[in-house]
Amino acid sequence: MKYGKDYNYDWANVKKILEMKAGDALSKGMAIKIYEDESEEIFGKSISRAMPGKCILENDDKPGEITPTIPRHLGELGYSNRVGTEKGKKYVLIWKPHYKKIGKSTDGERKEALESSKKKKFFKNKTSERYYKREQEVNFVRIKAIADVFASLEWEGIIKFDLKEPEYLCFYKLKPKADFTHLCLMAICAGIIDYQLAGDAYLFWRTLRDVASKYDKFQDIDTVKQIIYKFLDCSVNARLNSQKRYCLDRIFSSSFPQKIIGDSEFLRQKPYSLWQQLSEVTNRKMDMKTVVMAMKVFDLVHLLYYENYANFPEDIPIPVDIHIKRMSYISGIVEDEEISNNIIRFAWGKVCKRVSNTLDKTITSFRIDSSVWQIGKLASQSNWRLKTVLDYLNHEIQINKDKAEKLAKEFLWRRLIKRG
Repeated sequence: MKYGKDYNYDWANVKKILEMKAGDALSKGMAIKIYEDESEEIFGKSISRAMPGKCILENDDKPGEITPTIPRHLGELGYSNRVGTEKGKKYVLIWKPHYKKIGKSTDGERKEALESSKKKKFFKNKTSERYYKREQEVNFVRIKAIADVFASLEWEGIIKFDLKEPEYLCFYKLKPKADFTHLCLMAICAGIIDYQLAGDAYLFWRTLRDVASKYDKFQDIDTVKQIIYKFLDCSVNARLNSQKRYCLDRIFSSSFPQKIIGDSEFLRQKPYSLWQQLSEVTNRKMDMKTVVMAMKVFDLVHLLYYENYANFPEDIPIPVDIHIKRMSYISGIVEDEEISNNIIRFAWGKVCKRVSNTLDKTITSFRIDSSVWQIGKLASQSNWRLKTVLDYLNHEIQINKDKAEKLAKEFLWRRLIKRG
């Protein structure tokens, strides 16, 4: 090991060693992560004292202007990289910049872009628009593996997860008490405050069910409003209660409830407009987790009444919470635990697109979310035991043994690799 000042790394041999040990992976656009325990073999000394930082060449970062030693030198060697800390240990994430900026493309790519531009995009994803690929932050090999195993469930298997969602179970019990529009209003109002819970999602939706069950019918706006505010006073909503109340006040003081109640066809045929209006009336961005969650609950109510889903396009964002974020890393579709929500949405969007193409049917992120959330929550509670997940898939979701095993192993990929 080389001792001395922090910047005395063996830069003369770093590129040679990297290409020798990980050249194939790097050339395929994959990122490699080197932890401090194994860093001496690459850098000639431990990176335990390295200064955090990054040099993203495709973001036009100039290595000479970067202060931290490792990001600067790796950038000068032609690698994009990031130095960070994970569970108390330093790591460096390294990849070869691989992108095409919009404007320079082949005739075939221009034609493809033209055709794509004719399709209405639900959300503009800055990540996907700016770069041709983001291999440094997502793993396309893992995206393919996850998408393929998910597609193997086929449409009937995918729907089974939605039928076990706590939101669906709640409104299944309440369906006899209200028509479609009033249940949609209740679903959206509850979905928009489904965050910072004093308990878990199952308790949240059971509590709403219990409050609403005390009413014989709720087929007018005032009754729905009364139920929602009584629900808001329950202990499961104690956290950030005034913030949630303010959001609901904005909804009920607007014409939004009347729009929902007065036009069921609007709800069914124009969910994009509904999403926009909810965003505007609550003053929250369309891709904010609570707004997305409210739309997913609406989609489940649509399934409950019409046995199909609302007319959402393929490219809607996944509602990112702690379980989705954790499973994005555990499944291997993203390369870093500390990745941004935008990259997580981008990665699952790629999964949805591949599944949709395979099944020749629109599969939105809402369908993916149900399975990822349920498996992620159960797996984390059981210390990532494969058998626990398999039992759930076999007995609760009723997926056959072979498909359940493949799905569980792909979703718990990093944990199983770590255990050997």
